Amino acid sequence: MKQVYLAASWSRQSEARKLAEELEDADVHVKASWLYERECPHPALREKHAREAGYQDIRDIYECDVFVRLADDLSQPLIPSHLATGARMFEQGLAYGLGKQIYVVGGRQMLFDYMPHVCHVRDKAQLIRELCPQIL
Repeated sequence: MKQVYLAASWSRQSEARKLAEELEDADVHVKASWLYERECPHPALREKHAREAGYQDIRDIYECDVFVRLADDLSQPLIPSHLATGARMFEQGLAYGLGKQIYVVGGRQMLFDYMPHVCHVRDKAQLIRELCPQIL
């Protein structure tokens, strides 16, 4: 069974979780602990929580076969602050360096989306068709 890591802006956690459920229904295992992670409840523990969450995400990426990132809508001249985080970009770089198969859903967003072997799909439906050709 394929193992997929899903990456997206933290603000899109719920949307990514729904996609994970659709992939699981199509017999694709999603290994992305951050989808079920909660924000750190206590400010004094934020640094420790963030570090541990980062290490877990790295472990998940090492264990996946396929890395998928949901691109953000950049059609406006200024991006909303909730998209200004960059963990998903770091994660894609790690996946690329590890030689993972990479899919970006929804368009090119950054310089490294133009690298060889980065596959682009229009939307989630096309992603599911690509990852699960048996359901056609």
